[in-house]
Amino acid sequence: GRIARLAQASLNDAERITEIFLATLSRSPTPAEMKLSQDYLQQAGSTTKGLEGLLWALLNSNEFLFNQ
Repeated sequence: GRIARLAQASLNDAERITEIFLATLSRSPTPAEMKLSQDYLQQAGSTTKGLEGLLWALLNSNEFLFNQ
């Protein structure tokens, strides 16, 4: 799916994070969200695991639940 394609694509973390935000919340991340997301991806065991965790966090956010 989308996460596997993002993990394999030749994109940097900021581009991957922006893609996930656009796909889930239909907006770009704020600077604070970008920093937090980048920190999370760096501490994750792998790029795929980090992107999966970020996606699940956004899908479970109040913003997603009430806007979608």
